Amino acid sequence: MRNTQTLTSFISLSLLALAACSDDATGSSETQTSTDDEVGSSTDSDTGESETETDESETETDTTDTDESETTDLMGNAALRVLNASPNAEAVDIYLDDDDLPHIYGLSFPGSTGYVEVPSTTQLMTVTVQGVPIDEDALSFALDLSAYSYFTAVIHGYADGPMGMQLDDQAEAVPAAQMRYQQFVHVAPDVGQVNVFMADGDLEPLVPDLDYTGSQTVELPVGAQDLLLDIDGDDAPDLSFSVPDLGGNTFMSLYVVNEVEEGADEDRVFLLAQLFELWSSEVVRVDADRCGDGVIDELEFCDEVVPYEMTCEDLGLLGGALGCSADCMGFDSGRCFDVEYCTDDALAIPDSDDAGVSQELVIADAVGAFTEINIYLDVSHSWLNDLDFEIQKDGGTTVLLADHFLAQDTTSCGGTDMLAILGDAASISIVDACDEEVMPAIDGYFIPQGSLADFDGDVAQGTWKLSVSDSGLGDSGQVNHWCVRFDLE
Repeated sequence: MRNTQTLTSFISLSLLALAACSDDATGSSETQTSTDDEVGSSTDSDTGESETETDESETETDTTDTDESETTDLMGNAALRVLNASPNAEAVDIYLDDDDLPHIYGLSFPGSTGYVEVPSTTQLMTVTVQGVPIDEDALSFALDLSAYSYFTAVIHGYADGPMGMQLDDQAEAVPAAQMRYQQFVHVAPDVGQVNVFMADGDLEPLVPDLDYTGSQTVELPVGAQDLLLDIDGDDAPDLSFSVPDLGGNTFMSLYVVNEVEEGADEDRVFLLAQLFELWSSEVVRVDADRCGDGVIDELEFCDEVVPYEMTCEDLGLLGGALGCSADCMGFDSGRCFDVEYCTDDALAIPDSDDAGVSQELVIADAVGAFTEINIYLDVSHSWLNDLDFEIQKDGGTTVLLADHFLAQDTTSCGGTDMLAILGDAASISIVDACDEEVMPAIDGYFIPQGSLADFDGDVAQGTWKLSVSDSGLGDSGQVNHWCVRFDLE
């Protein structure tokens, strides 16, 4: 389950003309935001600044080629950027040294500004909800900004009790070739102590015992990284993250953040990655790998596909389709079977005939009792919702397999053809299985409308009868063949 990388550019340099001696605030007359939710998408903000300001920003950026030149350009000042990591906070305005107007407008979660040059003094940073005057501040804290140094001010915690912290982003030494200093910062208010592991390393944490508001810096190779996080204090990884290759850079901050998801059982923990780039406000969001996206990640045994092309036969079963468990931690053998009996001849379905038609399957083998039964249906028909199916054993117990199907928009299913395995161990009802946009419209492993557990205690041998009827007019088809599959005691 690969990450969703969201490149977020929030505030341009022209929006952040921070000068402690200035009485003028820098603002934006218009903000236009476009968001693409696909992997690798970006969110860009147009601050609506004047052409003169934009050209000046571009000129300053063009003259900055290396980290060394950025440092010498500070001319005795400091460089500061601001990150909003407060999960449920509204967008905020930021003031420096009690100025009447904000220096930063509308910084939303999870977003950052780029570095801007500020005087190397102690400054008071005040944070308010966007549009609220400075005397109604939500948070104020002092920044100790030394000359020729780079800092990040982080707003974290929840809106009803926000906090601020200052990070020193300047590495003390130049890393070795193809290496960089990587600063891990814990700003997830709902998460306890964190341990960080390299996925291809041993069980010793790369970053141990990282407390909330804590930070640790380590030297790592430049490039993509697979990281594991223990977030519940048991020293065993709980989440895996695939951090993309963000390019060569001497310093990167990686923040552990959480956000509140409405209706979710727990908050979502994710990472924010930010390189050491003077004018860039670019932040890369890295979501935890997720079960269900078809990619087998570090903490998963399988994910929709099973590893090593393993089959039911590898588990000692006769056949079927070996699947992945719902939590991606093991096999799902629900579609495997020990024995299977199938019809040889097709069964034509008369159009608009409620009486329908039936076909018998006689099992003479003394295979004995079974623990589970599945019914396989291969049906060609141009309007599936017309059809009703029942299965009966020896003229007695009868189970309704299906008597209607719903399309994805909950209207009746007008889809064509069906390849279905029906079993009580499935997770999706046959009623909700139809997708009219594809053929076959019903394809997979589904729960029947009745319960096949009604056959519990019976034996496989005997006469099984499938009955099918067509209650609509104008569409026809046939049952190509059907099977009864058993797991034996």
